[in-house]
Order: sequence, then structure tokens, then C-alpha cells
Amino acid sequence: MISVGSLLRVLGVFLGYNIIRSATRSTKTRHLCCVLRAASLAFEKQKASARHLRDGTAPVSERMVCVLSKLRIYLETTVFNYYFDKEREGHAEAVRMFEAIGRGEYEGYTSRYVTYELERAPEPKRSDMLALTDKYGINILKTDDEVIRLANIYVREGVIPAKKLLDSSHIASATVGRLDCVLSFNFDHINKATTKEKTAVINEREGYRSVFICTPEEVFKYGKT
Repeated sequence: MISVGSLLRVLGVFLGYNIIRSATRSTKTRHLCCVLRAASLAFEKQKASARHLRDGTAPVSERMVCVLSKLRIYLETTVFNYYFDKEREGHAEAVRMFEAIGRGEYEGYTSRYVTYELERAPEPKRSDMLALTDKYGINILKTDDEVIRLANIYVREGVIPAKKLLDSSHIASATVGRLDCVLSFNFDHINKATTKEKTAVINEREGYRSVFICTPEEVFKYGKT
């Protein structure tokens, strides 16, 4: 039987973690740093109980904290590309991120918008990139009216050009899916200061929480477990 005290402690961790995320939206670097460090603190608790988690003797409350603290990460199309492009500066970080997701350190997600873009690549790279979802256990988010509506708001309000609606759809998918981060090497339209700031404002207005747009390197730097 789980004690009331244990449940309250777990609820406190959950609420505190989300309060930290809500309170750090003012500047892109600071709020990313604060949130990922908050996750790191939770992971420290997980490490301290690792032996008990392995043998199944850890309290249910600790196991719940471990689940709640794992970052939910959206992989945009460029991360799949960088995995195979050894000449790119972010290649090693892209590979490292996929491997970390495969080990269960983070929850990895992508969307039908990404697979649509990957399917347009020439062979054999097309098949190799698509195979990464199965190889590393990447979840594929479904498209729905809510995602389409939010993506169109980003375009309508000038955050992302209309001809780049797919880029807008990546951020909308992660937002509606309640993920923590969007990983992208697309510095033209997605991973740029104005996009981060404006999507955060729109998300808050529309009743969503902000997602943190960054590179894999930033996750490893601030969210190291």
C-alpha cells in the first residue's frame, strides 16, 4: 500500500518540475538550462536508487519520479540527416542522441511530417534514415486537427514562412504532444531566437506549455544525467 505521504511527495516533485518549466520562459538559454538541470536533479535521485530499481525493491513513489523526470524529445528531420552526414559538425551529437534514446535515457519521438520528408530522400539514405525509428525505438506522433491548427497559427502570425509549413508542423507536433524539447539543426526557420520566442508566446496564449528548441549538444550539456 502506498502511503499518502509518498503520493504527496511524488505529486510535489511533479508540480515543482512543471512550475520550474513555466517560470523560466523569459530567455531561451536560461529557461532551457533551468529545465534541463531540474531534470538532472531528478535523475540524481534515480541514480541513488539504481540498485533498488534493478532488483525491484524501490518504492513505487521513486519509480514514478524516474518516469516523470525522463525528458521527452522530438527529433526533427535534420537530426536524422546528420546521423549519416559525417561531414557535418553536429554528426557525432546526432548519433550520440539516438544511442542515448536507444538506451532509455530519453524518450524519443518524431512525427509523420518527418517520415514524409525522409521518404523523399534518395536511396539508400532514405531507407537508412527511416530504419532509425525502429532501431532506436523512436515513437511516431500522429497528425490531428489540433496540430494543423497550431502550425497554421505559427504561419499566420509570421513566425515561419507559409512555404515552410512543414517546419511549423514539427514545432506544433511537439507542442500538442506535450514534449519537452525539439531537437533541430534547421537554423533558418526552427532553431533560431525569434522562432523560440514567438512560439513560446503563442503556445502560452493558446493554452500550451513551451517546448525548448535546441540541438542535441545543448541537451547533453544541461540535461546530463
